[in-house]
Amino acid sequence: MDWKNFEVQEDISLASFTTWKVGGVAQWYAEPDAEELPGLLRLAREHDVPVFFLGRGSNVLIADKGLPGLVVHTWKALSGIRRIGDDMVEAEAGVPLPRLSRFVADLGCAGFEFLIGIPGTVGGGVVINAGLRAPLRREVLDILVEVDLVEVDGTLITLSASEIGLRYRHSNLFDRGSFVLRARFVLEDFASGSDVIRRRTAHHLLERKQKQPLSRQTAGSTFKQVRAGPATGWYLEKAGLKGRRVGGAVVSEKHANWIETDSSATANDVKELMKVMVNEVRSKFGVVINREVRFLPEDTTFQA
Repeated sequence: MDWKNFEVQEDISLASFTTWKVGGVAQWYAEPDAEELPGLLRLAREHDVPVFFLGRGSNVLIADKGLPGLVVHTWKALSGIRRIGDDMVEAEAGVPLPRLSRFVADLGCAGFEFLIGIPGTVGGGVVINAGLRAPLRREVLDILVEVDLVEVDGTLITLSASEIGLRYRHSNLFDRGSFVLRARFVLEDFASGSDVIRRRTAHHLLERKQKQPLSRQTAGSTFKQVRAGPATGWYLEKAGLKGRRVGGAVVSEKHANWIETDSSATANDVKELMKVMVNEVRSKFGVVINREVRFLPEDTTFQA
């Protein structure tokens, strides 16, 4: 494959680019900026090359066999963030959600504090409608105005938040295969004041520190919340799964809905442990839990 004028590398290990630190190599790998990306995607489509998007590498499990296609990594080039007028902020796909939270707080605007503890990027956060369910629900859909997308053929389009079908941990961007180039968010609450912003931010960070294994290699919540009844972590804990291990992957002792990995772990270890967790909860409670983590290459062009 001749990538012409694009800077594309071959056989790049992806494990270090994920928060679980597992996974194989990318057949091809690129870090394009916003101007280069449409042409790169157009060329990939012309040659039937699958494309995978990677940001901070959380909420994703890359197979040990690697990815047969092009991995587009947003973490360096697509990292711009700016205020637009009085009531909007624009952030590119690779901007970490905690950085967006801090940027808006520095403007004196409240409402983005819930993002401070979410280990993902703007691109992935939009695709999955990232957010918190407790104590009060707050998600990307509450602040998103519109997104600039690069379609699979390299076409640039802009869609409003209502057009991408945001709901709990989902959007129609899964089916479109579109890449979120940048997103614009509304700035509404300048009245709450800096004390409120600091208090909310500190609360979210303290909650995260107390309940989540932040010093370990994890990918955030492994399974989605059950629609009715207790939280998914409750089912996993009551099923006796804390500390359950498969190879180098173990269910966290701190939070049963988180999986930790060590230096010996493989992606297959994580996947097999997830199967154990699903089966144990179904066996003991008759409840089916669904993964929040996306598998690559099975889940195709997911933006993580």
